[in-house]
Amino acid sequence: MRYCHHHSIVAKTLLVCSLLVAFSALCQGRDYTVHVVNPAVTNHMILRDGPLPPVCNEATAIELSACRGEYEPASFVVTASRPLESVLIEVGQLTGPGGTWPDDTVDVRVVKEYYRGTLDRGAEVLNRGTDPGYASFPTLLVHDESFLAIEPAPTKTNPKAMKNVLRGELRDTAELQPVTINKRKQFWVTVHVPEHAKPGTYRTTVRIVPQNNDTSELSLQVQVYPFTLLPPMLEYSMYYPVTLVPEGSQDWRSGKWTNTALITPRQYIVECKNMLAHGLSNPNIYTGPSKRPDGSLDFSPLEQVLELRESVGMHPKALYLVASPCPFRTRPLTPEERQQIHRYVPEVNAWASEHGYEEVFHMATDEMWGEALLAARDSMATVDEAGGLVFTAVLEPWVAVLAPTRSTEFLDRVLDVLHLPVLHSTVMDHLASAARKYTVEESLRHMAEIAKAANCEALAQHQQERYRKTIDRVHHLGNKIYTYMNPRGGAPLPELQRRSEGLGLWRVGFDGTMTWAYTHIVGDAVNQPMRYAKVYRTEYGVLDTLHWEGWREGVDDVRYLTTLLDALNRARGRFPHEPLISETDDWVDAIDVANGDLDAIRREMARRIVALMDLGYK
Repeated sequence: MRYCHHHSIVAKTLLVCSLLVAFSALCQGRDYTVHVVNPAVTNHMILRDGPLPPVCNEATAIELSACRGEYEPASFVVTASRPLESVLIEVGQLTGPGGTWPDDTVDVRVVKEYYRGTLDRGAEVLNRGTDPGYASFPTLLVHDESFLAIEPAPTKTNPKAMKNVLRGELRDTAELQPVTINKRKQFWVTVHVPEHAKPGTYRTTVRIVPQNNDTSELSLQVQVYPFTLLPPMLEYSMYYPVTLVPEGSQDWRSGKWTNTALITPRQYIVECKNMLAHGLSNPNIYTGPSKRPDGSLDFSPLEQVLELRESVGMHPKALYLVASPCPFRTRPLTPEERQQIHRYVPEVNAWASEHGYEEVFHMATDEMWGEALLAARDSMATVDEAGGLVFTAVLEPWVAVLAPTRSTEFLDRVLDVLHLPVLHSTVMDHLASAARKYTVEESLRHMAEIAKAANCEALAQHQQERYRKTIDRVHHLGNKIYTYMNPRGGAPLPELQRRSEGLGLWRVGFDGTMTWAYTHIVGDAVNQPMRYAKVYRTEYGVLDTLHWEGWREGVDDVRYLTTLLDALNRARGRFPHEPLISETDDWVDAIDVANGDLDAIRREMARRIVALMDLGYK
């Protein structure tokens, strides 16, 4: 068994499907304790001091289950009574019925604090809320926590203000570096099960090795499921505001972010790989066909984007063009504008078909509601007449929930020509309301409580008639409907992200999600606005976040459900009188998406998939 030492790579062990991590209890003479975070994806924040939340327990084992190709997380916390120096985390290679996995199948990172905005409060229709203040949140997942720091940056209006500062280059290391633990550190383990792993149990050992204290050993035991997950039945898209620039050009690192961030093809590929690894298979596109002086369309900018996406395996059926050549107006179109749409839509459709894409959606004016939404009908109807499809983020009925007197069901009057409404949810407003009773600092210890105010059923329960009516009418027209800000991209609540963007979408009746955003569009290169972003952009890389890991777990929950429903339907015709069929139907109907134990729900889905597969065989 190989171990990594000072300045070397933390040895990696693949905790494939089921990661059984046995963390040894504190032995006499050790000045630290080790706690397992169960579940790893939680709304509880693990802070550097104070009591640990109830999800942290001294345990002998953690069992994680996964399928071939799946990423599965685990987490543990080291709390020291005196400083631990140069702590190494050493992971041996997992060995089981399929042999030994490569040592790069397990990734270990430190959860790092980042000074960032908290939850919005007091949001109103025209004034999106006041600045709720900032705090140091455990947010980023890093190999080297030393290249970013938090320092005081007092101002006259905010003498307690802080800022994030760079220590060296804006990039992380490829491997986990030795860590100093003054009080407490949370570690994040991600296991990527090999695509061809054989089912069964795999074992290895994790060692916590301080330079100035005794070593702890944690046994890891892994089980791999005997089936492969299907792609999710829901669409996972997201706003991705970037523009490609040639290598060597001035880019986002200059801090000149406007409507999009300028990134190079190299950066674009890194980010697309990260998206796919997290289940985001179809981000929308801010680079559309450009217009030549003679009015014809130049598809080469869009072709470059799609070539990069396709090179990493991203080739969905539909394209969502934020940068559409079609003129969208919140007024009646001129004859010339109408003529342009009738010319461009068929040309775009033909081009897309030649390149293997079945549908192209053009984005109408963004974030509309009320009279403006109705005024945009002419543009949407003209695209519809020309054979095109329209999508956009819509603030109704969110606006109606906050200010009922300001809205009169305008959305109903455009749904026949708005083929894909991306419906703004009320999740962030529920969170804001629940957070008001705490100071910013106090709220960090009450995040799990705050999150309960905005679970995935809020859309269905709060102003239920407005949301239900919209969802059902869209489906009656044969179209799909996605969510927006459900919650927004950077909400620091991993479990809420998992519930809302996972089984919650299915339970409420949505067909997918397109939230804001993978990264935000303002700020400087170091102090990036994580309030809205899934990841933190670095030079030729990104840093994952706790809430981004929660989002991936939500996607995987939907993949398990998709696989279960497929197995159920396949078995239904062959074994119509088998009790397991009706029992599974009843169990699926009763899944408690809002409050249930998501890990337990997933394990039961896996158990039923295997049982359905075994019908007839046994």
